[in-house]
Amino acid sequence: MRNYGKIVRLGDVVWTNEDRNEDVSETMYKETLKAKELVTKSRLSQVQIETKVNRISDAFLAVLEEPKYRDDHLQNIITAHVSKVPPALEAGLAMIGRLQSERFHKQIHYLY
Repeated sequence: MRNYGKIVRLGDVVWTNEDRNEDVSETMYKETLKAKELVTKSRLSQVQIETKVNRISDAFLAVLEEPKYRDDHLQNIITAHVSKVPPALEAGLAMIGRLQSERFHKQIHYLY
């Protein structure tokens, strides 16, 4: 996994924190499809479109919150929480609070 600022690459998957709840094959890349493909292309339901960002964020959180990734991708985890629609600010802030608490306890343990 690599972090490129607003872009996260996990293997062959690239995720940006600027994803939108829209079917980009119909909005951004429509001109790349042939007319025949447009007619036969299956359409996403409104629910699938409206929950796209949250489903992507949840999928990344499921991986990034695993212990082997968590410490190296804290900013990406928080970004995934606050990128949801509506933003999951409480979850992001709770994570920041847990991190501060963990660091405080590590510092206290180090002193003794």
